[in-house]
Amino acid sequence: MRGALDEGHIDVDPLRRTLAGLPLPGVGDGRLVLTVDLTAAMAGHGDWPRRA
Repeated sequence: MRGALDEGHIDVDPLRRTLAGLPLPGVGDGRLVLTVDLTAAMAGHGDWPRRA
């Protein structure tokens, strides 16, 4: 993936098929668990719009 990004292109269809075949992250009781890393945005280094 990193190599494709370095070259400036990704073949989306194979990526989509690969991601669709991966198991969803979850916990023992069946709940779906997702996380988001906002450290760059919270530190003010992200390209996020600023709120007044």
